[in-house]
Amino acid sequence: MEMFWWISFSFLVGLCIGSFLNVVNHRLPMGQSINDPPRSMCPHCGEPLAARDNIPLLSYLWLRARCRHCHAPISRRYPIVELLGGAMAVACLLRFGPGGQAVLAFALMAVLLAVSGIDIDHRIIPDRVILPAGVLLYPAAVLLTPLTWGQGLAGALAGAGILYLVAAGYRLLARREGMGMGDVKLMVLIGAVLGWQGAVFTLFAAALYGTSAGMLAMLRSGRGLKTAIPFGPFLSLGAATYLLAGPELILCYRQGLIPGAGG
Repeated sequence: MEMFWWISFSFLVGLCIGSFLNVVNHRLPMGQSINDPPRSMCPHCGEPLAARDNIPLLSYLWLRARCRHCHAPISRRYPIVELLGGAMAVACLLRFGPGGQAVLAFALMAVLLAVSGIDIDHRIIPDRVILPAGVLLYPAAVLLTPLTWGQGLAGALAGAGILYLVAAGYRLLARREGMGMGDVKLMVLIGAVLGWQGAVFTLFAAALYGTSAGMLAMLRSGRGLKTAIPFGPFLSLGAATYLLAGPELILCYRQGLIPGAGG
């Protein structure tokens, strides 16, 4: 019964954080403050939302996905991000149990979710998200997990260095940009919090996710290799995979339980 209340509490907190991330995704790329004005507004008519219209998930259902004032449709993205926030909070709780490690894992995943949304919409990964997250989460990881300062630094250098070499190689061969420095900075954050093993796992998982999604995008667009997709969301998904199941997947690979692994 106690765990039920922990799960319920975590889900509600995650919903609220997801609602806040919607504000970040909308305002930050346009250079707006995330706390001024303090109340959310309809993106269509600009009317401030009343508290009853800003309840995560429930308001979307109550209003039938339409603004109370102008009746413009509310994007499905808002409840999806809120639900993802709730699901991530519960997943971190079940993975690490109540405590600091679960909070740290959720904080990193919330940053990754915000970064992914902005990258999908605007093809940028803002320093205003990455830099404060690194300043806060790197020391927190050292304090709350077995990670040492050196391991975090090695992870940041390994993740960013490998990705930078890949980007530079692609630019040299294709004579055009394949990924931006925002992805490299994102790997600095991921490596600093997860260590070198987490950074390497993230890169391999992101490559797998990105290749699969890229092939589907090429087939749908018909543009072939000219199809451009943001890589930040795949780095984020790779890091989330490591957080929730990475060590077990690595062990299975080493034991030959995953196809392609050495016996």
